[in-house]
Amino acid sequence: MYRPSLSSAVNDAFNSYWRLSSSTRSLLQSSLPKFRVDADGIVTLDWNSWLSCVEANAKAANDIANAIETTWALAMEAEQFVSEAINFDGESRNRLAARGLAHSGSLEQIEAMLRGGEYFLAFVVGVTVLEKTLYDLHDERSTSSGLVTSRKKNMILRDLLHSDILVATLPEGLSRLLKILFLPSGLNLRNLAWHGFLAPFELPKCFGCLTLLLIMALPKHFGKLSSGGIVEKTELVRIDSFDSRFTMIYGENGEIHQDLTTVLRQEAPYVRDEVIRKWSTSPFIPLGRSNLLRRAIEMLVVKGDELWFLFAVLPVLEHALRLEFLRVNQERAGLSSAYGLAQIDAYYSTLDGFGQKDKHQVLLHPAVLRDTDKEGSSSEETDVAGSVANALDVFGAQYLVLPTEAEQIVERLVGQSLEQIGRSTQWLEHHQAVEKLNLQAHQSAQRKQDNFVVESLLTFDKLPTVISNLLSLELWKANVLPLLRCQDKDAASLRLYFVIYHEAALTNLLEVAFFHEHIVESLTDDLLVELVDYCVRKLSWLVGLPRERIAEATSFHKTGPELVQMMKAQSPREELQRQRMEIEFRVAVQTVTILRYIAERLHVLPLSVVSRLLDKHDALLTLVALVENPPWTHKTVVKAQTKDSEDQRPRTEVKWKKFVDQKWVIVEPSDLLALTTTEAQVWLAIYYLLCTKSAREHYEVTQYRKDQLLRVRKYLNELLVDQLPLLADVQRYLDELAIVQVGSASVLGKNGLVMEAVPYLRDSILRTFRSRYQELAREFDELSVNFCRGEDLKALAELYQMEGVEELLEGGSPAAKNEDEKAGDNNDNESDSVNPVPTRVKLEFFNSTHQKPIAGKKALIVELDNNEEPAHNEADIVEFEFAVDQESRKTVESRTQRYYRYRLRRGEKTQNAGLIQSHTSATAHVSFSGAEKSREHELRLSCDDLQLPEMVQTDSSSGLTKLWKQIGSFEESSLVVVQCQLIAEIPKGNNVDDSVSRGYHLGALYLAVSY
Repeated sequence: MYRPSLSSAVNDAFNSYWRLSSSTRSLLQSSLPKFRVDADGIVTLDWNSWLSCVEANAKAANDIANAIETTWALAMEAEQFVSEAINFDGESRNRLAARGLAHSGSLEQIEAMLRGGEYFLAFVVGVTVLEKTLYDLHDERSTSSGLVTSRKKNMILRDLLHSDILVATLPEGLSRLLKILFLPSGLNLRNLAWHGFLAPFELPKCFGCLTLLLIMALPKHFGKLSSGGIVEKTELVRIDSFDSRFTMIYGENGEIHQDLTTVLRQEAPYVRDEVIRKWSTSPFIPLGRSNLLRRAIEMLVVKGDELWFLFAVLPVLEHALRLEFLRVNQERAGLSSAYGLAQIDAYYSTLDGFGQKDKHQVLLHPAVLRDTDKEGSSSEETDVAGSVANALDVFGAQYLVLPTEAEQIVERLVGQSLEQIGRSTQWLEHHQAVEKLNLQAHQSAQRKQDNFVVESLLTFDKLPTVISNLLSLELWKANVLPLLRCQDKDAASLRLYFVIYHEAALTNLLEVAFFHEHIVESLTDDLLVELVDYCVRKLSWLVGLPRERIAEATSFHKTGPELVQMMKAQSPREELQRQRMEIEFRVAVQTVTILRYIAERLHVLPLSVVSRLLDKHDALLTLVALVENPPWTHKTVVKAQTKDSEDQRPRTEVKWKKFVDQKWVIVEPSDLLALTTTEAQVWLAIYYLLCTKSAREHYEVTQYRKDQLLRVRKYLNELLVDQLPLLADVQRYLDELAIVQVGSASVLGKNGLVMEAVPYLRDSILRTFRSRYQELAREFDELSVNFCRGEDLKALAELYQMEGVEELLEGGSPAAKNEDEKAGDNNDNESDSVNPVPTRVKLEFFNSTHQKPIAGKKALIVELDNNEEPAHNEADIVEFEFAVDQESRKTVESRTQRYYRYRLRRGEKTQNAGLIQSHTSATAHVSFSGAEKSREHELRLSCDDLQLPEMVQTDSSSGLTKLWKQIGSFEESSLVVVQCQLIAEIPKGNNVDDSVSRGYHLGALYLAVSY
């Protein structure tokens, strides 16, 4: 279940009970004391026995975790007790009121909400009544103790639970239970619900039931009977003239017009429903809260129920404001995104900022944080009227795409037919837009933020557009691409690569979207059938692809020199075919995840989709083939270095690779049985298609299917089950299947489904363009004459230069990074000539005040051990020497190249070197050493003109200008590339008109070495 506002620690603690085995949960629940109701309607429990259970569990393991699990078990018991024994009437309310319960009339409302499925609202109202009851009890006891003058006037639940008076009044077991439920050291349910962190569907019924019973247990501890006797049924809260006080609409002269709720009541039902729908689904509303907000507005507008509205809308409003505050205040203040999540052992930001001044002056608090002053301390200013606006503008957010921009991009998405794909700059803009959305969706998922991209796709109903474009692109690649003659031209090669890569961007976006169950549920039956067919086609291609073909036709398993040789030997058409196969492989792996998400939601899918998946395609057997012969595992035999010099026989060793996080990493033999994310997706899909109730009801096992399924039985070992415990159900099912006799007949004639859903969308595209493939290819060839590789690159340069993209694209699991580093270390020892270690870099810049920039000149010249001296005056040469920081090495894999990146450290002798002029050429000398230091060699790179902008006189307050240049290029077969950051500066104290005193100095520097 997706919890966008709970940190991992809170999520793990909250759900720790469900990680226990079913037998352990049953044993735990049976050991607990039972609830009882006395003649006055007061709930009783043996609190000493309860406390003994908690302490007994605490001896075995962590105290908090076991206390939470025990509390969960008690809540489950409470749910059963409420359904069987609690039934309010007027007499029971009066008895409780007579014992001091001020809001006994609200208990009937809470019970009705629990029976009606409104668990979230029942808990929010219940915990409020509980808090007020505890305060009344504290008030009574402190008054009788003579402590009225010292009592806090605004005590909240946290203060009450820490109060010595209540600790002395309540049984120790009851006090312990309240702390586990409502303090941050335990479940912290009050804060999670009231402050909006829990979406309504995330709060189970059992805690509402337990809260109700706790309210009914407290009257026992009041000192005397209330003198009120019989009481009438009352509401918990009633605000008179709510609409006129909070939702007035004023005219130009200040006269009061009708309030908004009255206006909506007078509208036609369809108009009212549409207005409420737009409000509740606006981007401001956090994920998972729209349905609650819609019902709250309907209760206010249609029935005038202010109580319902207030309790439902306040947590939504608070959480929405918190997320908006965090979004626009994250970067400059250095706020962690963790402040937007519920954390272990922490209180949360509230609308009034109570107790939160040390965090981020939350939301509506009148004290607003200003910029830090010179002494480093933060100052405040008071602006009651505009506190929210000021707070939202103080800091900036760091998104690849802002939520408002994402909405505009999504709203402009349109279908792309076969005759539009790849032809114009408009299509390139469409590709750029999709890639932006894809990157932002992954960033949101990676940072566990609300995924506004996915929600926008749902709000504007653009998921059908995405799927339609995906199918069109698949048909274009299969039927139009092979007919193109322009594949042999360099000018069109990059455009065609973008077209091929666009399919990966679309599937990647769907992969993120389908993580959310409500996205899968929102799609029509026809679209789900289309997507199931698409996934199965990709998996069938993957199953039928020879494994040696992957190694031969792609660059996945090539070393640096082999890759360079391949790229030199390939024509543009052959290179495009290689890129296409690599992307096809990545897309097929992504469809495994999409298929797993569909299988996980099998219980909510229509019968036509389930039948298509299980009967028509028999996806289970495809997954069995992938387990038996996994394409994401590769074995290679390499030459091993012989330690014994007398033994001249060549030795080899086996190396294993696995496809993890869209890249191949070397895996040690001892780690081969450790599941990667890709392997886990296959096993999860098998579990959901084999062991869930929905799958068993629709999947008939024949003798052939039985034989095929039992082939994976041998792979289910203890190590695998330890990593995915739910596979124990798969193992048990296959053990039972092995001894069961099944029929050998086909299942086609036994299905209850008479009519079969067919993929009409793909068939419609096929019928439209079946006779036009030659025409489309000819038109594309004609348009390709005007394609410009440089303009295509420029169109997408802005996208991949955005801050955060590099971190997102290179991000992978720490384990994968460690394996990459191990692999790199091993390769360094294999051969000095293949992967030598860079040690030093010397940069020489040759300044010239007369040289003109050479337009279009590239820094692509590579010379090995060239000792020629350049014809420059010594005074014009600026030299820098750097040491290569070996510990900073990072493995990077782009679409066309794999390389190690090192940070360069400047030597002491070059700390105060001269400035680099606008017209300058550069030479880089990169020294390498092998296993033996005596075997050093040097690689030389040169660039005729760095093409630095002319230095102009600027105001010193305008700041420094920074730009990046590189010497060498992997595109032209360079083995190394030096990346330099150049900072333009006019030194202080010099005459700005003197061109010699103006120039660039070096900032950060990196060395990239291919492998």
